[in-house]
Amino acid sequence: MKTLLSIIVIGFVVILPLLAQDTISSHRAIPHIEKFVNVYDYSIGLKSSNFSGYGVCISKNLSNEYVFQFTGMIDYNENIKWNDMSKSKETKNQTDILYNVGIELKRSIYSNENSFIYALLGSYYGTDNNKNLNSESNTSTLSLGIGLGGEWYVNKYLSGNFEIGYKFDNSDIIENTSPSIVRKTGVGFGVGFLYHF
Repeated sequence: MKTLLSIIVIGFVVILPLLAQDTISSHRAIPHIEKFVNVYDYSIGLKSSNFSGYGVCISKNLSNEYVFQFTGMIDYNENIKWNDMSKSKETKNQTDILYNVGIELKRSIYSNENSFIYALLGSYYGTDNNKNLNSESNTSTLSLGIGLGGEWYVNKYLSGNFEIGYKFDNSDIIENTSPSIVRKTGVGFGVGFLYHF
């Protein structure tokens, strides 16, 4: 009986530390992967997109699957022409404030620790003007688009995205006081860089 008890005690003393050591070493063998996607709820950055406009963008994570984004930019153009080099008489003085505003809703389809793929629905409204020696045109465009995009994180603060999809444009154009409407569909692209906080 003493021999059996001695064997059991020696067995526990020898085998238990070996089992504990294997458990500790197996935990060290698995690398820790830090999650970057959806760590923060807000982001700000720069974006250029046929779906949701161009300029400064602000995003809000509505949940782990949905992100809402607002994009906008204002351009100020002033055009002054004089009759001669003395600049005593103006022949033209025109000021234009051009803008575009857009929104985009993203729904995550697949995500891992440092990237996610999403479906998007976007729209923007913008104004533009083109002036040259012979003609002048003012354009107002409303664009709607659907597509797919991907966002890749460098770390938990910085990411970049790329989007592709199908869009519809409705443009009201006034060229030399002659109005027209242009409607077209086509492929749209978007690219952006974001800082998350």
